[in-house]
Amino acid sequence: MDRIKSKTSAFFLLNVVVTVLLPVGSLHAAEFKEDRTVAQVIDGAKKEAKMVLYSTQTQSQSMDLLRTFEKRYPFVKTGLYRAGTGRLLPKIVTESQTGRHEADVIQLGGFEAQVLKEKGLAAPYMSPEAAFFPEGFKDPDGFWCDVFVNIGIIAYNSRLVARPDVPKSYQDLLDPKWKGKISIDQEDAEWFGNILEIMGKESGLKFMKRLAAQKLIPRRGRRLQAQLLGAGEFPVALNLYISSVAELILQGAPIEPVAAEPLIAKLHPIFLAARAPHPNAGKLFVDFVLSEEGQRLIAKTDVPSRKGIFSDNAIVSKIQKLKLYPSDPRLGKNYGEYRTLFNEIFFREK
Repeated sequence: MDRIKSKTSAFFLLNVVVTVLLPVGSLHAAEFKEDRTVAQVIDGAKKEAKMVLYSTQTQSQSMDLLRTFEKRYPFVKTGLYRAGTGRLLPKIVTESQTGRHEADVIQLGGFEAQVLKEKGLAAPYMSPEAAFFPEGFKDPDGFWCDVFVNIGIIAYNSRLVARPDVPKSYQDLLDPKWKGKISIDQEDAEWFGNILEIMGKESGLKFMKRLAAQKLIPRRGRRLQAQLLGAGEFPVALNLYISSVAELILQGAPIEPVAAEPLIAKLHPIFLAARAPHPNAGKLFVDFVLSEEGQRLIAKTDVPSRKGIFSDNAIVSKIQKLKLYPSDPRLGKNYGEYRTLFNEIFFREK
C-alpha cells in the first residue's frame, strides 16, 4: 500500500509541477554552444574529482556503469543515490527548493525528465554521443538523451492460446472470443496517451472504449502480469515489456510475444543537473553512458537506444530491430487528463 501511495504521490507531483514552469524549458541547445574541448572538460573533472548519480535503474545496473566509468576515469570518485520514481522525483524537487544541490547527473523516466527540464532542474547539455541516437530518442531542445527503452508488446500463454487464434494486432483483441481474457496494467496511462496521439484522439478513444468492453482483467505491475500470464491466470496480456517476457521465456515459461504496432518504447533519459556541483565530471559520465562502451553495458540487461547496439538477448533484439514509437515525454503535460480518461474507460463500474 505504501508503494502505491508513493507512486500516486509522484504522479500527483508530476501534474502539479508542470503548472509552474520556468522559461528555461523553451531554450534550445544552440543557445548553449559548448565551446570547451574534451581535454578541458577532463581537466575540469580532475579538479572536481567527484560525480554523483541519481538514478531509477537497479542498484546492480547503476554500479556496473559507475565501476566501468571509474576505470576509464580513475581521477573521478562516484556516488549513487538509487530510488524508484516515487521517491526520486520528490527528492530532486525538494532539494532544489531547499538550496541543496547534490546530484550531478540524473537518469529517470521520460515524463519525469520533461518535468525536471521544464522546472529548470536540467542543464542544457547535449553530448556529442547523441549524434548516434535516432530522432525521438533525444530532446529537441538539447537537454537529455535516452539511455534505454522498455518496449511494450502483446503476449500470450502458448498453452492456453492455439496458434491459429493468436492475436496479431490490437484490433484482433476486439474479437468477442477474448472477452474477459485480457489483462491490463492498472497504471498504463502513458501507453494509453501515446496510443491516442498515434491513432488520433477520436479514433483512439473509440478503440479504447471497444477494448474496455472486452472486460479486461486489471493487475498492477508488468513483471507480475508476465508471471501470472506464464502461470495461466489469463491467456493474453497487454503492453508487457519485452525484457521481462524474454527473461521468463528463458526460464521455461509458456509465453510468446506479439510485436503488434505501434510498439511503444518507454524512454529513460539521462541529463546533467542544472546546478551540478561537478559539471565537468557529470558531462564525462553522460558521454560515457551514451558511448558505444556504455551502451554495450546497458545491452546486458536492457534495450539500449543507441543506433546499432542491440540487446544481448536474442528475443529482445528481434523486437528492438522493428519500428519503435518513442513515448513522447512532452505528453507528460497531459498525464492527468490521460489518467482520468484511462480510469474512466477501463475501471469505472459498468
